[in-house]
Amino acid sequence: MKNIDVYIYNNKVYRLDQNHFISDLPDLDKDELYKYFIKFKEEYNYNINLAIIGFNHEVRNALYSVYPDIIIIIHPSNVIRMVDKYLENDQCFKSAQEELAASLEIGYYNIYTFNSRLEAASYYKEWQEYVPLGIQKLNDLILTIDYYYEEIFNYFDFRDIINKKIL
Repeated sequence: MKNIDVYIYNNKVYRLDQNHFISDLPDLDKDELYKYFIKFKEEYNYNINLAIIGFNHEVRNALYSVYPDIIIIIHPSNVIRMVDKYLENDQCFKSAQEELAASLEIGYYNIYTFNSRLEAASYYKEWQEYVPLGIQKLNDLILTIDYYYEEIFNYFDFRDIINKKIL
């Protein structure tokens, strides 16, 4: 079995080490994705060690089902786009962000300036303590980050590999 790392972008699967297109993903139906990754493993003889994906729980769950030991990473650019999406044009958030910035001197986006997972996780925990209660979009954002916590913070353990191969 060949051990490979993949990058999944716009429903296409690429080998990370060669930046080589492998195939298109099927529709984002959980059963189809599961079958796709089973075929990937059994017919193509690929064991995926690491996968960089976007925010897609069907892809995430299918990968974990077929490759229980896989390391999944959500690339920082996807995280920042997600944060922007949750908070764009939200006046309540803009005033809350000013409060957060005053309290922490920096906002959530600066989480990727830290050198280690431990520092980033500590900062995130501190950031959460300053988030004003009662702003639904912030609550939804935190729930999403918490759901994908491992995948988001795995970046810090594999930053060098990712930055060489993708950026």
